[in-house]
Amino acid sequence: FNYGRHMLWLNEVEPGAFASATSILGYPQYWSWRFGGRAVSEVSYLGCHSHLWAPRRRDFSSLVDAESWLGRMPAFARAGAVIGEQHFGKAGRPVAIHNGVHDSNAALHAYRRQQLGPLTAVSTGTWVVVLNPDCPLDVLDRDRDMLVNVDVDGGPVPTIRFMGGREFAVISAGWQGAISPASIQR
Repeated sequence: FNYGRHMLWLNEVEPGAFASATSILGYPQYWSWRFGGRAVSEVSYLGCHSHLWAPRRRDFSSLVDAESWLGRMPAFARAGAVIGEQHFGKAGRPVAIHNGVHDSNAALHAYRRQQLGPLTAVSTGTWVVVLNPDCPLDVLDRDRDMLVNVDVDGGPVPTIRFMGGREFAVISAGWQGAISPASIQR
């Protein structure tokens, strides 16, 4: 989940492999590179899953400086930017390869583009991620897993999260089926 920690671990257990790495990429950027052939960074994923970005400063974190990793951080490309092309099928149809993005921030960006006014985005899955760009940063409580994520434009986004999907899986013991309206009313 936190690839800054993974980099520290990899350097400890496989220093040769780590030393040979030329770029440090987030998960979406890894796939963009594999398919598009160009290693790039993207601010929303860096700011949400890495410990490699300082959201309030809008710059790489002290970990990047302390470990001398700046030279391995590729240039930035905007989320969704075309970074390469693949050709598929017998006709060799070109398919553009776009730079990846943090999933919850992709949802937030889509709603913000609609200019609906202030909003809170709730993204669900294994994690329930609640993003509110209008919340003051100074009210966040780290002990309650409140943090600052980063939107696709590099701005800080107050965020809370909890493993709601996992909680549901444990409580429901894998049950799947229709839920009656009467059950919801209880």
